[in-house]
Amino acid sequence: MVSNGANVNDFLPGRDIARDRAPNRKWTLGYLSSSRPKEVLMRRMVLSVCFVVAAGAVYIGALYIGIGRPVEVLAQTTDTVLYEGARVIVGDGSAAIENAAILVENGKFTTIGRRGQVQAPAATRVDLTGKTVMPTFVNTHLHIGPGRGTPAFYDMQAGRQQYIEQLHALAYGGTAASTSMGWDNEAALQIRAEYLPDAARVLTSYRGAGVPLGQVKKIQDAHAAGRDTRMEEDLSDSTVWLWTKTQVEIYVQEQAYKHVDFIKMWVDDRLGTELHLSPDIYRPLIERAHQHNIPVFAHMFYQADAKDLARAGIDMLAHPVRDSLVDDEFVRIMKDHQVVQQTNFQLPWSYTMTEADAPLYWEDPLFLETSSPTAAQRYREQARTRASIVRTHEGQLDVDGRKFNQEIYSRIVSNLKKEYAAGVKIAVGTDSGGTFAPHLDMRLLVKDVGLTPMQAITVATRNAAEALDLHDLGTIQAGKDASFVVLNANPLDDIKNTAKIAAVYLKGHKVDRDMIKKTYLSKITAPRTGSTARRD
Repeated sequence: MVSNGANVNDFLPGRDIARDRAPNRKWTLGYLSSSRPKEVLMRRMVLSVCFVVAAGAVYIGALYIGIGRPVEVLAQTTDTVLYEGARVIVGDGSAAIENAAILVENGKFTTIGRRGQVQAPAATRVDLTGKTVMPTFVNTHLHIGPGRGTPAFYDMQAGRQQYIEQLHALAYGGTAASTSMGWDNEAALQIRAEYLPDAARVLTSYRGAGVPLGQVKKIQDAHAAGRDTRMEEDLSDSTVWLWTKTQVEIYVQEQAYKHVDFIKMWVDDRLGTELHLSPDIYRPLIERAHQHNIPVFAHMFYQADAKDLARAGIDMLAHPVRDSLVDDEFVRIMKDHQVVQQTNFQLPWSYTMTEADAPLYWEDPLFLETSSPTAAQRYREQARTRASIVRTHEGQLDVDGRKFNQEIYSRIVSNLKKEYAAGVKIAVGTDSGGTFAPHLDMRLLVKDVGLTPMQAITVATRNAAEALDLHDLGTIQAGKDASFVVLNANPLDDIKNTAKIAAVYLKGHKVDRDMIKKTYLSKITAPRTGSTARRD
């Protein structure tokens, strides 16, 4: 059996941290050149040879017993399984396959067809009659792990545990992969290299890029007066501050060295409360990142910034335009440069909720299973009181947050409608929400944007996977990972049925949802203090 958390690098032959840190040094068996007695040297040479042989045997054996294998080998099962009788939603927008048969071999889909048409005499058979099968979800925008500036962010072990908890919780809800957008520490890089069979995989940008946000005098004065300015968060070291092109060069080189999956940058003045990342910084950042084959995603607010970012080659917008209704030029630029648009609209929507929205969100059984009791209570109270506030240009808390967010949400919905109709690729990216997030996004896409359930599912599966270049996920097609969700009801009849999960499979492995519920969800659903990080 594979030990959860096995690190590939820990078992690779010849792994030497000191050597990795000094690649130009000529490495030999250094003790041979010492002045030690010859018999000691010979004894150590023999021991070294034995160690190398043993290590090689362990490594080769690991390929068969599951310890320390490369991730792509670890993550496959050797079983041949035929799943029969379910309705299959492929994920590409095509019509569902009724009474289908899905053949899975070595963790991959090999054949998808009608029941009775797929022949596999030696396969284990699983009867899914009455169920619906669909691809696992992919989330292009989450913040996983400890919040920036929190104690756990600086405590590697505590931070690591939070990543592991949350990635298991995501898999419980049917998510196979998610980004972690810009506030990660070394724990994220470690976990990305590990195989956790019952957890979603994480794609990390490590530390995102921005400008020193608390440096404007009016913000300093507001902070000194005790008003909300985010300055406390800005003093943490989770974001890299960029002022010059030289800093950009160094930053991108560091990100490339760490093999980040993408770069996240913030291009926004937070309604005038913070400094704005200059085009003189973000344009060379995008250019240099692309030279290293690193995609770049941008947090933004204004349409003017979005247009310039698209022209500069940004790969994905981490938010819809929120300051105005997008014009035809914006749509044309997005299409010409093949920029992906994340949905990212459930946070402003949450400020517009009424008590009638309870079944849509905080009373859903999956939400209650995967969220703390305080979360449901908070949303219930927020909907009941219909009162909230946001920051203004002086960092003061004096704006009617409900009215403000109703305007923001209305623009987002209109803009997503226009972009989708024009053929701009839309992908689910939720920013907040954790396990339940993609389910709520699909509900809002249907309810407010006007997509059909099939279209919403495609946005959360194929589109999101393609946006992250995860070509092994997103659809149920031959050659792709056998990562899929088994549902107790048909989401094409009611999009809320995506949350009625019977089982989740990742790379052909049936996720142990009972274990996740007992081991990880019990911690997440318990009230937690100390993390107040915002999600952007």
